Amino acid sequence: MTYLRFSRGETLDADHIFGAFNATFYKKSIAVNLLSAIYIFLWSLLLVVPGIIKSLSYFLAPYILIDNPSLTGEQAICQSMKMMDGHKMDLFLILLGYAGLSILSALLLFIPMLWIVPYYMTVFAKFYENVKAEYTPVTVIE
Repeated sequence: MTYLRFSRGETLDADHIFGAFNATFYKKSIAVNLLSAIYIFLWSLLLVVPGIIKSLSYFLAPYILIDNPSLTGEQAICQSMKMMDGHKMDLFLILLGYAGLSILSALLLFIPMLWIVPYYMTVFAKFYENVKAEYTPVTVIE
């Protein structure tokens, strides 16, 4: 939540930094992460590749929940799957770069992670903002 606000250029004070720990958002955040983990595990039972693809599809669910706190965990995951259509390879390449820097950091006793983690958390927040800007919800015409 902090990195998303930071990436939007909002000012950060103590209320914003610890805003993720309010009771309502905290429970929904746990629900989204737990549901995602269960779904990814079930998809991974088929093969590893479907699990990876679904984990990329569910990646934006926590960010969606931040912007729409009225959604349930299941609704946030469904919205994430819709928004990630056509963007999974972009996210995969970002994560590949993160993995490379993490391996390099391991050789240096993980000290560079003090800079790498905040950088990539901001990159993920900006990625969400870019995908959200491109996404146009599908309306059902009856």
